[in-house]
Amino acid sequence: MCCQWSAQPATAADALVQIPMVSKATAVPPSALRQLIAKETNGEELGFLGSSYIDVLQLNEGLANLEHQ
Repeated sequence: MCCQWSAQPATAADALVQIPMVSKATAVPPSALRQLIAKETNGEELGFLGSSYIDVLQLNEGLANLEHQ
């Protein structure tokens, strides 16, 4: 894997800002990256406590899978 998302924990907004860089480095289309981010975004606890977040390890594993398709 030549490129990864950075920062742990991350928000969807953090990941969305990195799409152009990740897309350029991996040749994965931005639309596929946006879908991956949406899929890997976890909601608030009990629907209202805290804020949504992304597990960056899971996001990077998903990116690796996209690169190998």
